[in-house]
Amino acid sequence: MRREATLRPGRFFGRVVRERRVGGLRFNETEYAPGAHIPRHAHERAYVCLVRRGEYVESFGRRGRECGPQTVAYHPPGEEHDERIRGAEVRSFNVELDAEWLARVGVPPARLAAGEAAPGGPATWRACALYRDVLVGAADLDLEARTATLARALAGGDDVPARLPRRWLERVRERLHEDLDRPLRLAELASAAGVHPVHLSAEFRRRAGATVGDYRRTVRVRSACQALAATDRPLAGIASSTGFCDQAHFTRVFKRTTGFTPARYRGLFR
Repeated sequence: MRREATLRPGRFFGRVVRERRVGGLRFNETEYAPGAHIPRHAHERAYVCLVRRGEYVESFGRRGRECGPQTVAYHPPGEEHDERIRGAEVRSFNVELDAEWLARVGVPPARLAAGEAAPGGPATWRACALYRDVLVGAADLDLEARTATLARALAGGDDVPARLPRRWLERVRERLHEDLDRPLRLAELASAAGVHPVHLSAEFRRRAGATVGDYRRTVRVRSACQALAATDRPLAGIASSTGFCDQAHFTRVFKRTTGFTPARYRGLFR
């Protein structure tokens, strides 16, 4: 049986257009030609990939996933995978992680492998901030700190809130994802869940680690991220459809949440 290629640190099948090394970390940006097929291979080091542009289908083991702009994926060392690039050039930002470095920052590789990152969520925002810092030539210490924050986000999962085992709490969460352009009231949510508003507020925060209002704002920002990355809709229209008062309010909340203005965020993926 043919042995699959195992790539050494810093090596990718795509063309490396930018690279930087910091201790046990290596950052690089790669590009892949439209329609390319990347053969099955593995990497000596674990790495995190942020897809900035283009789309591809990736298979690893018996699993597969669709990867497009805002996708953040973790690949453990030795994992065999292949990719089929779709119609446009793909640009990805990769962060190779040394096992000793992960141990120093207290992130077990097993937790990274089990984590999932929803596109346009906190892991995407942290990966974007790290990419920005690499571009501007940030200090080594800053890059290590950013990478540690990204690794912890992936290891812990980026869904806010965490799993809510009680059925009425799940119903509340579902409502918070609906009709983003319509204001919700705590009393309305409590009535639908069949609990007192004070109890809902306290229990949601205890189990979720976020207030109902903070969670609703995060949902709106994540919805806006999808629209910014995938469409050319005007910012005012995105602000309105995701429930913000106006474009200025949208910009303030978006930047406070992600660290980017909406226009700057769109520029990373469009």
